[in-house]
Amino acid sequence: MLLAKTLTSSTFKLALIAIGTFGVIASAIFSYVYLSTSSYVRSRSDRAIMTEYLSLQGAYERSGRDGLIALIQQHIADKSFADNVYILVDPSLVALGGNLKAWPSTVKTTRGWTEFRASEPLPNTTNRPLLRAMLGTFPSGDRLLVGMDIGDLDSFTDQMKLAVYFHRQVAWLQDRFPRAEFQAVPGLLCAPLPERVSVQDAARGTVPS
Repeated sequence: MLLAKTLTSSTFKLALIAIGTFGVIASAIFSYVYLSTSSYVRSRSDRAIMTEYLSLQGAYERSGRDGLIALIQQHIADKSFADNVYILVDPSLVALGGNLKAWPSTVKTTRGWTEFRASEPLPNTTNRPLLRAMLGTFPSGDRLLVGMDIGDLDSFTDQMKLAVYFHRQVAWLQDRFPRAEFQAVPGLLCAPLPERVSVQDAARGTVPS
């Protein structure tokens, strides 16, 4: 009976209302933080990727394929480019240089921006990170991909999805219990039964109101 009194008390109702209100506010904050943060991270990574792509494109125009391959290898060896990924392929998609072993199978376009998950863990990583990249095709048919690991944004997105999940559970509680009162939900929980009613009667639906 103590449980029944607790669940029907005004304190419990106010607690449910407070939880629901907090969930709505938290959801709005999470959404704002996610949108602003993801936009900032993408714009920052896009600028870095484009700067690197233009640098390599210039090397190709000045020194041809061999000069580009040499510059890519220099950047791969430089720790300041540790988050960058590269691959240069010929018109038949045979890899000529870079730290990706093959042209990503999920990337069908030949130029512009794309995002894809690495086919295998990159050096110094244990998972397959999400990559954002700029693509281009040279007059010879060679293709260049310059990208960056945006796995931090991927992890942040997973955390936001978890927060949204919990908010949806709170929203369900508010929708199912709009008056913040304990009540039976078929298959989930049962309201406290009067002492005079047996469990068998309750199962047959003969519980008096």
